[in-house]
Formats: sequence, C-alpha cells, structure tokens
Amino acid sequence: MNKVLLLGSKGQLGTSFSKILRQKNLDILDFDLPEFDLLSKIQTEEIISKYKPDALINCAAYNDVKKAEDEIDKVLAINGSSLKYLAEFCNEHNTLLCHFSTDYVFNGQTKNPYIESDSRNPKNTYGLSKSMGEDHIQKICRKFIIIRTAALFGRNSYNTSSNIIEKFIQLGRTHSTLSAVVDEFTSPTFSDNLAVQTLKIIENNLTGIFHATSEGFCNWFELAEYIFNKMNIKCELIAVSSKEFNKNIIRPAYSVLENKRLKEEKINIMLPWKDAVDKYLEIR
Repeated sequence: MNKVLLLGSKGQLGTSFSKILRQKNLDILDFDLPEFDLLSKIQTEEIISKYKPDALINCAAYNDVKKAEDEIDKVLAINGSSLKYLAEFCNEHNTLLCHFSTDYVFNGQTKNPYIESDSRNPKNTYGLSKSMGEDHIQKICRKFIIIRTAALFGRNSYNTSSNIIEKFIQLGRTHSTLSAVVDEFTSPTFSDNLAVQTLKIIENNLTGIFHATSEGFCNWFELAEYIFNKMNIKCELIAVSSKEFNKNIIRPAYSVLENKRLKEEKINIMLPWKDAVDKYLEIR
C-alpha cells in the first residue's frame, strides 16, 4: 500500500489516521467537509478516478446518534446509500475499501460480547444506517475491510470537546453533580489505537469484517468515575438508568464487541479501556 485516499480526515479517527499515515511517509490525499461531501456521487467518482488509490480509508460518517432520529433521510444517505457507489468506484480501480461501522448494529440483548459473525439487529436509526452501509459493501465490493468499533474518542480538527472524555471533563468541572447511565455497557476506544490497529490489518493483507475496540468494558458511570479520579475532578456522580437519561432514543444495553478475528490472526493490539483513556489524557 503506497497511495491512500482518506475521507473524513478532520474527525477524531480521521485526525489519527492523517497523523499516523504521514509518519509512515505514505502518499496520502485527505478530504473532509466543506471541500468534500460524501453525498456528492460525482465528486466522489472524480477524486477516486483521478487519484487511483491503493486503499481508501473512509472515516466520513454521520455519528450523532440522538440527532439521527430527527434526520433519518440524511443519516441513511451518508452512512448507508453512499457506500453503494463508494464500493462501486473502488471496484473500478481495484482499490481496497476500509470502512468503519459500530457496535450499534447489534441490539444489545445479550450478556456475551458479540463476535464478527453474529447477526445484526439495530435498535435505532444510527445503527440501522451503519448496518445498511455494511450490506452495500459486502454485496458489491471485491476488496473490503469493515471494522466495527465503539465509544470512540480522540482529538480532531473541528472541536475536541465533542468526544465523550472531554464532555465528561467539561461537565464535571462545571457541575457539582452529574447523572451517568449504569445499565449500558461498552468499550471506550482511543482513535489513535484504532488507527494503528487498522493499518496492521491492511499490512497483513487481511480482508472482511473485524471487531476492534478496547479490551474490557464499562458503563458510562464507571467511565466518568475513572476520568474524574484521574483528573481530580470533584463532582458527585448520580447513577441513573438509560430510560431516565435517554427518554427519546433506544440504545443497546450491552454492545460489547469481542476482537475475535484480531486474536485469531495474532495481531490484536487494542489496549484495555483504562489504558486507552490514560493514553488520551496524556496527549490531550
């Protein structure tokens, strides 16, 4: 892999990729809004046809889970329909398509971590849109990697405070009490760690679906508690249920992913979630 086209380069994961790919001295071309819009089929085709990348890493996505319920057509187009022509253009130029999906493609009604082959059954619009994107890629694309991840955090070129770690820090420093959900479990994942893991998959010439999240899991209360302890934030945490906190949206209760394929291929470098948080706090 020498030439890489990076879409969504200014978000959390895209920022990590942009930094790491340049450290490897690869030929990289990166795009994001406003100069590039994934919903523009013509623009997307022009860029891929002109650059003819060995790999296209797609970090462009609609990620606002709550807002997605009010912008259904938009989220389905960005996370779903656009992947159809993205896959077609990659086929035309024999380009590897590397795309990122989510733990929210599962319904969370289990007590065991999901593996790559488990059946999808999303509970909200965001999860449905990502599942649609997966379907298009698997049906059309000859060379693809789909990586499901969860609770991503990292630095970005837009607004660092948008990630979950920074949100907890900001709220903890400006409030005497804070409610946090105790009945939703996930694996908070550092974007730098995920980017390096992704390149390891590509460099080993592997394809298909992978799960790549931090090892271990926690609920949102436990994550906030760990951050407050590390940052010496004096804010009282109040345990609440997901129904109390998210009255207008359904989220999976247990969407923990098992990095099964990474372990089988002996290339799993995903950190335990507390170590991932520590790494981020060191560089924020």
